[in-house]
Amino acid sequence: MAKAFKVNSTINEVGLSFNNIQDTGTKVLADAFKVNSTITEFKLQANNIGDIGSSLLRKALKLNSSIRNLNLYNNHIRDIGTRSLVEVFKLNATIQALSWDGEDTMLSLNVEQQLNINTLLEKIGRYFLTFKYLLYQLSPHPSVIITANEENEEIFRDKKKRKVCQQEKEKVITEGSDRDKINSRRRKQNQRSVLPVEFVKMLSDYLTWEDLSMKNAVPMIINNPHLFRSCSLNSGMTDFEYFCFRTDEKQRGIDLQNNQKKMAYEKLKRIILS
Repeated sequence: MAKAFKVNSTINEVGLSFNNIQDTGTKVLADAFKVNSTITEFKLQANNIGDIGSSLLRKALKLNSSIRNLNLYNNHIRDIGTRSLVEVFKLNATIQALSWDGEDTMLSLNVEQQLNINTLLEKIGRYFLTFKYLLYQLSPHPSVIITANEENEEIFRDKKKRKVCQQEKEKVITEGSDRDKINSRRRKQNQRSVLPVEFVKMLSDYLTWEDLSMKNAVPMIINNPHLFRSCSLNSGMTDFEYFCFRTDEKQRGIDLQNNQKKMAYEKLKRIILS
């Protein structure tokens, strides 16, 4: 079964609760977790998984970027295993729900905080990717983009035309119009799209929003680091930073008290740079 998970591309939910797989079976599953990219929910309730199994899961979940819901309730995970799971969340940004029976209150609160950060990252990531998708869809074709300099040139030419003698005006306007059409075509051919190159690469894999919206946002950003660093706005920050830290007046007071967005940004940055 574990071998099948390694090559699976369709199954997204697996339930192996009450199967007594123990630490030995956990090792085999952990190896599958490292390479599987489709399973989003894994249920391992009541399987006699101990601290060794927990440590094996830690190594696997640091690499896995698809699992969002993990059930480890009613196993034999003690203090060492609990600390191993806490370590997972330093480099895992996708698990949003964890069922377990951790006894250490402080460690449990730490895990809960990280789960909330991951949930927030997914929310921000979806806003971010929606913006990038719309930027791609709504960016004008290069042939219709007109810059401010081109507009000033048009005004300057109009002023010159007014100075031409009346008897030559019609001829000059006609000639000028022909030249403008030729120059305009040349400028349009040389004009470049405003779409970030790295997003074109991503859309080669996800061509429609219907496909894009069914994917987890955070893994897509992690697997396309240039997206995380891209700048399409005149905001003095990257696009992802903008969606993390932009704040309206109603939300400003809340954000000052809760720095989860900053923690979420730093976590994703650490994962991408690691």
